[in-house]
Amino acid sequence: MVEISYNTPAYLLRQIYDRTKSRKNDLLDGVVVTEYFGDINENSISTIIDDVEHKLIQNIEQRTTSKRIFTIFVEGLQNIYKHGRESEGGKHMGASLLVKTKDAYRIHFFNVSPKSEILVMSEYLDYLNGLSMDETKKFYMKRLVNCAISERGGAILGALSNAYSPLSLMKT
Repeated sequence: MVEISYNTPAYLLRQIYDRTKSRKNDLLDGVVVTEYFGDINENSISTIIDDVEHKLIQNIEQRTTSKRIFTIFVEGLQNIYKHGRESEGGKHMGASLLVKTKDAYRIHFFNVSPKSEILVMSEYLDYLNGLSMDETKKFYMKRLVNCAISERGGAILGALSNAYSPLSLMKT
């Protein structure tokens, strides 16, 4: 268990994570398949991905479903590692939660970010979620061709390629 100081970004992240987990049955009507809270680094990403893969095999999911969930997990955890802000001790605190509902999987990622970035990202995701599938593909292609990508990424191409499923919604 990671030791977290009171009233720090990591502490507040833990509060949000715990609140989401405690409401999972009410809001998502599902079962937690796998979860993680702690430092997101290369080693923990590998461990989390191995756990997700193992749990999906245990649940005997279709290959396409397993591959899609696996891809989304890799992208989401890498985004936390690359774009999340360091909290105490120079760690990239984050969390993931995979919940299986009656007819779908819900994937949640949590990380520390400044409030100003949360508001911008929230508006951006609302915009993306309002696009049709064709509009999403056109937006993706436009970003792919015209967007300068920094050393940290930033073109949101991975998230957009994962959004091609008509049931996918990205939220903050």
